[in-house]
Amino acid sequence: MGRLQPQSGCIAKIQAGIGDTLLDVGLKSLNAEIEFAPVPFSDTKKVYWFPSQTLVEVETPKQHWRNLHQFTAYRKFSVSTEEQVAKK
Repeated sequence: MGRLQPQSGCIAKIQAGIGDTLLDVGLKSLNAEIEFAPVPFSDTKKVYWFPSQTLVEVETPKQHWRNLHQFTAYRKFSVSTEEQVAKK
């Protein structure tokens, strides 16, 4: 399931998980939620939407994990490449 930012149509949030348990592989529950936020760069007027926070929660019959990841300080870079086909 997802949510869009109304003005731009950019993805604001994505939620995913298993609908029911998967105890046959050892999972009671699995849920992930990714929140996006606008990230402006100084060299362009365009604003990009990138993940700002991710919450992952997993439960097994014996353990329960809840991990929160935060993403900041995005930087823009470019790469140049060149390909050549080898001659036989």
